[in-house]
Amino acid sequence: WATTPAMLTGDVLPRPGCAIRYWTAGPLDAPAVVLGHGATADHRMFNAQLPALLDRGYRVVVWDARVRRTGRAGAARQRCALR
Repeated sequence: WATTPAMLTGDVLPRPGCAIRYWTAGPLDAPAVVLGHGATADHRMFNAQLPALLDRGYRVVVWDARVRRTGRAGAARQRCALR
């Protein structure tokens, strides 16, 4: 599960100090299932569940809980919150 499946479309929600990355698939008007990963994982944790959810007609949203802003070496890291 090293890559993001091609069935997902990625986007970014800008937040102060970081960006929230998320991916979606399925009909826009379908009931949504939002999947959030554990502390040491990312959105790819749910790759195995995606086909079953999409086959049942759901819209699926997977996201990476936090992305730290990175820049040149030694740059300060900033915290990011979903407020």
